[in-house]
Amino acid sequence: MDEKEIKLRLNDLIGIFKKHYKVILFCTLLCMVFLMVVSLCILPKKYVSDSNIYLKPKTTSEGIIDNQTVITNRNLVKDYEKILQGTTVLSQVDKKLHLADGTCSKAIQTNVEDNSNIITIRANSEDPYLSQNIVKETIAVFTQEMMKISEIDNITVIDKATLQTHYISPNIKLNSIAGGIFGFALSYIYFILGFLLDNRIKSSDQAEEYFGYPVLGNIPFVDELNQENHPRKSIKRRVKAYVKK
Repeated sequence: MDEKEIKLRLNDLIGIFKKHYKVILFCTLLCMVFLMVVSLCILPKKYVSDSNIYLKPKTTSEGIIDNQTVITNRNLVKDYEKILQGTTVLSQVDKKLHLADGTCSKAIQTNVEDNSNIITIRANSEDPYLSQNIVKETIAVFTQEMMKISEIDNITVIDKATLQTHYISPNIKLNSIAGGIFGFALSYIYFILGFLLDNRIKSSDQAEEYFGYPVLGNIPFVDELNQENHPRKSIKRRVKAYVKK
């Protein structure tokens, strides 16, 4: 430790908070309210709609599922997912829904669970009806394209795309909490830096650390002359009155 270094102890941190807690709490609430208003009134709201399609395996004449087709579909499901995300399918969806080129590619997300024949298709946009229509049209175009490419007709829709009127983002609660944490941290750090940059000695312990000598005693400083009932002040008033006479 350097000769002039002053440590920042836990008691100092607590003391800083106690001294400035009103300002710190005000900044915390202010940032919370600010981000809440921004989330409600400024940030665009996102709506999602999704659907699941299943690659149905073939069955034998006896109604038994053909295990070979199950394995084949599982091996091909990743290829189907890439076709879903390709421009061949999504560009047609853009045209049918009268959207700008590339709109669907930005909105569509697909997912395949491990060892599964189910593909999840999800659309995210600022319009709940548009999200639903993108998912529906994507599945319809994809099914037609698979029939053209390989005459596959085993695609079954498990869960149809539904209209979700509740937006998924922005998360107002999470944003408000994040704003409160930011306001608290920013204001607290500001006062901590002010404390650290203050070179005045505030206690006998700091004096010992700063000068390297033990403190034998403390002499409290009181501005006695500012006290109304101090005898020196009353003497001054009497002298002034005498001079005026």
